[in-house]
Amino acid sequence: MQVSSKLSLVTFLLTQSSFVFADTEGVLRIATEHEVWIGYNIHPVWFVLFMAVMMWTVAIGVGLFYHRVLTHRVFKPNRFLAYFFVTIAAPAGTPIQWVGNHRSHHQVADTDDDPHSPTDKGFWVAHAGWYLGTENILLCVLYSFAGPLRMVFDAFWRPRTNQEYVHKAKDIAADPYYAWISKPGPYACVVLGHVFSVWIFVYCLWGAWALVFLYAVQLSFFLIGDTVNSIMHMWGDSPFESGDKSRNVPFMHILTSGESFHNTHHAIPSAVNLGLLPGQFDLNYFWSRMFEKMGLATELRRPSKMLVLSKLKDDQYREYIEKNYRENL
Repeated sequence: MQVSSKLSLVTFLLTQSSFVFADTEGVLRIATEHEVWIGYNIHPVWFVLFMAVMMWTVAIGVGLFYHRVLTHRVFKPNRFLAYFFVTIAAPAGTPIQWVGNHRSHHQVADTDDDPHSPTDKGFWVAHAGWYLGTENILLCVLYSFAGPLRMVFDAFWRPRTNQEYVHKAKDIAADPYYAWISKPGPYACVVLGHVFSVWIFVYCLWGAWALVFLYAVQLSFFLIGDTVNSIMHMWGDSPFESGDKSRNVPFMHILTSGESFHNTHHAIPSAVNLGLLPGQFDLNYFWSRMFEKMGLATELRRPSKMLVLSKLKDDQYREYIEKNYRENL
């Protein structure tokens, strides 16, 4: 086929074929409608909704499924529901490494063997340095504030490091999907897919201005999540006997979906419900109840009143628990 014939064929396909989505002029028109700063000028309300859904989905994935379900078995989830939320939360780390490390943390919390105790290693090492195996404050700070760049780095770093405690997650490793996503290759693909798909999507629809807010939201994921290992073992109150320095930080309970009731969790780690005291709202327990009502979660593990009272060391709450705590609510 001669060159002129090839050009004629291309022209025909672009302008006449029924399977082309738009004609040449239409393609050019759509392309020119995208502006670097405002994208396709989709209303900002949709961006806010997208950010909110993404934020709470990640919070459920990390706090409820990685933490309470996979690590502590607080309820039995629908398998595919768990797979969905674990995949969404994958930038937190591989399921096998994450669960093994956290189980080890509970066994040796705030001792010399704790991989992220601020008492022994200081705030910044507990907050971020332990991921890197460094006590260099500058590296800790840069890593903490890297946001999406941290995810790109972690896509290759996390499945190859901090593997000392994977033997404590044999039940997770026995699941074919969790074993697969914990491998370096698949894990890198999933995490990089998170980064590039979200950034390209936001840029195309809302433009460059929205990327500033996207960075801030993704940065907040890590800053808030890492406070569980640092701030929540340093400041706050400890109404329950936990045998370590874990603390409840009530003003963060919405931001962490209830994970800031950290002292309560360390005292009763198998509890699905952590908002046991007056004025405490545990959002992850709320989601657990919703999944239960939809038939997607069973066997929710609520501690008995006797167990809660036995762990309570702050007597000002004893009467409240005796009168108000219900094991089936």
